Amino acid sequence: MSDKAARNAISAPGFLSGGGEMGALIRQHDWRKSPLGSPHHWPQSLRTAVRLMLNIEQPIMIFWGQDAACLYNDAFRQALGPEHPPYSLGRPAREIWKSAWPIIGKGVEQVMKGKGPVEQLNHNLPSTRYGQQKDGYWTCSFIPLEDDNAPRGIGGVLSVCTEATDQICAQPALDTNSDYLSQMFNRASAFMVFLSGPDHRYEIANPSHAQLIGHRPVLGKTIREALPDVVEQGFVDILDQVYATGTSYRANNVKYDVQVTPGGPVNEHIINFVYQPVWGPDGKVSGIFAEGTDVTDQVLTQEELKRVNRALADTLNHQKASERRNSFRLKLTDSLRSLVDPDEITAAATALLGQFLGVTRVFYGDVSKSGETVTVRPGWTRKGAASMVGDELPLEEFGPVVAAQIRAGEVFVLGDVLADERSADYANAYLERGIKSVLAVPVMKAGSLRVLLGVHDSVVHHWTTKEIALAEDVVDRTWAAVESARAQAELRRERDHSRYILNSMTEGFAAMSADWTMTHFNAEAERISQQPAAEVIGRNHWDVWPEQQGTEVEALYTRVRETGRPATMELLLATPDGNQRWLEIRAYPALAGGLAVFFRDITERKRADEEIRHASLHDPLTGLPNRAMLFEYAAHMLPHNLRTSQCAAVLFLDLDRFKPINDTHGHDIGDKVLKEISSRLTRSLRAEDLVVRMGGDEFVVLLQDINVPADAGDLALHIIRKINEPYQVEELALSVSTSIGISIFPRDGEDIDTLVSHADAAMYQAKQGGSNDFRFYSSAFTAGINRQNSIEQELKMALHNHAFHLFYQPVIDIHTYEVVSVEALLRLGNEEIGPELFVPIAEATGIINPIGRWVLQEAIRQSHAWAANGLAAIPISVNVSAVEFRDRDFIGHFEQLLQEHAIHPAMLQLELTETAVMYDLDEAISVLTRLRALGIAILLDDFGTGHSSLAHLTRLPLDKIKIDKSFIFQLEQDTSSRAVTDSMLALGNTLELEVVAEGIETAEALDYLRSRGCRQAQGFFFCRPMSGEDFASWYRTRRIGSA
Repeated sequence: MSDKAARNAISAPGFLSGGGEMGALIRQHDWRKSPLGSPHHWPQSLRTAVRLMLNIEQPIMIFWGQDAACLYNDAFRQALGPEHPPYSLGRPAREIWKSAWPIIGKGVEQVMKGKGPVEQLNHNLPSTRYGQQKDGYWTCSFIPLEDDNAPRGIGGVLSVCTEATDQICAQPALDTNSDYLSQMFNRASAFMVFLSGPDHRYEIANPSHAQLIGHRPVLGKTIREALPDVVEQGFVDILDQVYATGTSYRANNVKYDVQVTPGGPVNEHIINFVYQPVWGPDGKVSGIFAEGTDVTDQVLTQEELKRVNRALADTLNHQKASERRNSFRLKLTDSLRSLVDPDEITAAATALLGQFLGVTRVFYGDVSKSGETVTVRPGWTRKGAASMVGDELPLEEFGPVVAAQIRAGEVFVLGDVLADERSADYANAYLERGIKSVLAVPVMKAGSLRVLLGVHDSVVHHWTTKEIALAEDVVDRTWAAVESARAQAELRRERDHSRYILNSMTEGFAAMSADWTMTHFNAEAERISQQPAAEVIGRNHWDVWPEQQGTEVEALYTRVRETGRPATMELLLATPDGNQRWLEIRAYPALAGGLAVFFRDITERKRADEEIRHASLHDPLTGLPNRAMLFEYAAHMLPHNLRTSQCAAVLFLDLDRFKPINDTHGHDIGDKVLKEISSRLTRSLRAEDLVVRMGGDEFVVLLQDINVPADAGDLALHIIRKINEPYQVEELALSVSTSIGISIFPRDGEDIDTLVSHADAAMYQAKQGGSNDFRFYSSAFTAGINRQNSIEQELKMALHNHAFHLFYQPVIDIHTYEVVSVEALLRLGNEEIGPELFVPIAEATGIINPIGRWVLQEAIRQSHAWAANGLAAIPISVNVSAVEFRDRDFIGHFEQLLQEHAIHPAMLQLELTETAVMYDLDEAISVLTRLRALGIAILLDDFGTGHSSLAHLTRLPLDKIKIDKSFIFQLEQDTSSRAVTDSMLALGNTLELEVVAEGIETAEALDYLRSRGCRQAQGFFFCRPMSGEDFASWYRTRRIGSA
């Protein structure tokens, strides 16, 4: 391969992968002189056609553009002869096949002129094959390839070719002499037989016939004796007719099922055949000559080509819609980029959105501070429609549900104000303003509703999820542009996303009398079945739907009539438009032996169930199976392996050096690395093996069948090498490694839970040994596991026996030395087990949730006790773990505690780590917003040690940030720690957040922080954590104004 070809191969796009020799030639070809240009710039329809061509064994050519630049696959090249030069790639066809182009060109030109598909049968096309000029006969189908940028929308032609040279050339030879006839008879690809007499006795039959019928002996036998399967399929009846009438019979694409032995396997063939009478000297029919061709492969190939064409058309249509939305987004971005005035930005955005959606009105509206009204800003209104600029719209006039949802910051959708129960009673408020459908997207600023995007249409408009998403995207882009134009830093914004229910479906209803005559058929039944009532009522049910007779539908109706009891079923209905819909049918007995049937369309529910099941078993980021699917799959596989004495293996992978990628480059880059790792793992495994993402940067590989444990070790080495290969993400060159633990089934466990646990333990040993390596599980690893189990049991006993207790450490105003608040710190009775040991285990086992609820209850109890003893009101901050915070019931339990214990929300503060809130940022913002709405102060603990970026921090509804003590400890000797601390203090000041410095142990550190504007601190310099009683004593006797 030349250097230039090598460069082309390296840079070839993905759609040119595979394709055999021609695929390699296309990838290596120098396209600079071709009319097609570089493959990187080929249109999508050409790319799709090339990928199809390279992966089909039927001879295929592609002629592209006005020059008819030519491409073809291995099968076509073999038909031409292997010496056919590759320089013909991409050249105009009229230059390559000068002698054949006048014939081929007619078909290509007809298709390019938009005259649809064209077929040329048995044309003589001369070509050079194996160094010689030879004639060849071909049947070619020419199919248009669409391209929006080409004249008439057709960019090129795809041609499927079948060579018919042998068949065409055989005919003259048969006419030459009897010797040639005999040879051709025996060598012909078509089957030929002669049957004599009225019982059709085999006299002669060629090898092709023997191959078709499974090489059964037939000579000297009647066809009924030799081929009973032919009798059953009606071929003998046709022979009888030909013999009796002396008239030939010809048929094409006839199904023939070959069954060599009764009860044996059936091989399906598709044949073209002709039966011709043979006349005797007496002028009567003496026998029948039968000949035909097995066209199974050709028919199946044509069917596959039609299926591929349909799939191609669907793909192109989907792509066009996607490209149109992408084009809109690009146009919106370009339009907003040059604008600096906020009103111009919103006006441009509303105009573009309104024209794209084809609606009546799009505007931004200012929401009053009370949340009662919306004032319409200048926006976009379709020509001829009434303007609403300056109107004040009282939200309550449009219905309490509308008002509540908009005030809650939720996207609100109404497809038909008259039909939707949320708006039907308030329809006049909509209709008098010419509104029949609404889409409203609130804009949350600093945790409250200030603006919303309103989209009105004067006709019923059932908003699609794509339109809703587009409107939300417009809001995001518009307000990003507005904020940029105003030159402000990051603003905290919040929007709650919710799914909304479309119009409730009414049910279809049909009734029939005892003789199955249809008597009723309502409008919803018409819509679902796509059959007018006029064509149904008065007719017999089985005449209207003959395909249901003899099916479960008839059985259901009959059972209801016979038993007098209602019954239900689900049915997949084929509608007249070619679609299929799932129906739920409920049949009830009616008077005089009749039936009443209710049915509703449940297609979306069926589809949703399948999507939910898929989502429940797959990781949303990588698309890999998740933990649930691993356990479900192993529940079937491992018992099978145990019965068949097959070994299996579990590989537990934990990525090394992945966290710095997230910390440095953000989660978007980290997610792309995870996707590439998933792809590499999938490509490294066999089809029967399973790769699972357990969460975060952990993966599990389940090897279904291995010969010896060393096989798992070999795969682990291969995976390590693959993971170690560089990652090119955008402009970044990144590297990651992995540590792998291996457990063997059934040696290390007979259930998946044990195998995963043991592989996890082995992985931990691999990390302890320096990472980027693998270890097999050993029972020696269980010591650490036993220690964890011991701590878990001690936690459960402490929870049951009330052995936990809280210590309290004050947060001090470093200017006045007043106590600002106290932090509640959890302690276990066993001093050898500190929070750094038992909290991770509590989180991993789920015990952290009841422990967290106890901590909140105890903190509330202590607050009441201090108040009863005369202490001033001192807020208590409680640490919430990441697991607690992600619990879907967390906010509900918290609200319940506030109500049960009647504590003022200002007396409680919640501290969360960056890890807790960054796991699912949107959900975290939603929960924190609800907590702040209750009056709870939110603190971000250990700030500077987690994953948060400035963009994320500005979105979080916070009150305080706490600088981690790891920075404070090194203030006196580490300039980096001072720089980081100064930056966090400045950031807190910019975002109007109070900053608390943790870990103050020296006067020097305190003085430094005070000089930098820090106002609050805590640490041993002031006092150590203490019990609630000791704190009360300390508080009463403390000296104000000094440490």
